[in-house]
Amino acid sequence: MKYLLILSFITIASCGQVTDFDDQDGISSGEHRIFISSANYTGNLGNFSGADEKCNNLASAAGLSRNYIAVISTSASSAAARMDLTGPIFMVDTQGNKILVSSSESDLFSGANLVNDITLTELGTSRINGSVWTGSSDAGGTSISGHCENWTSSSASKSARAGDLADSLGGWIDRRDLTCDSSLPIYCISN
Repeated sequence: MKYLLILSFITIASCGQVTDFDDQDGISSGEHRIFISSANYTGNLGNFSGADEKCNNLASAAGLSRNYIAVISTSASSAAARMDLTGPIFMVDTQGNKILVSSSESDLFSGANLVNDITLTELGTSRINGSVWTGSSDAGGTSISGHCENWTSSSASKSARAGDLADSLGGWIDRRDLTCDSSLPIYCISN
């Protein structure tokens, strides 16, 4: 019986049926997935908890199972401080191909070039142009420009810092100020 089980495992493995059991959401354990939300939101994201919930609702609807957090900053905490990333960061396209964004958290928030612009949604589809809510500086810190009153305001008289999807430099997270009534996506990353 023992030999039969070993033979069965070898047969399955040789047919390509065995996968990395740590593989989840198209990436392996020790790796992180980042996406741009397919939905847009005003600056009233509901603080960190509301923004994280938006990320996880989109991820769940797309069949993803990891925990995702929004890449945003408030006056209480920066985007970089919210992260605990220990490995490379990837996007995953509709064919399941992993696309490297950054080799580490420090590279992600260094203001240096990203390997690839963050342009894929939770569905793996492209979203190439536009701004994205961050409230962050290019190093992932809290922007002095604002954060829509800690992501609780959709007022046209308030503003927040936004990144740019088509920028692989620090501008991916820190490009321009926009009023909180604007409708923009957010970045989400598995933590």
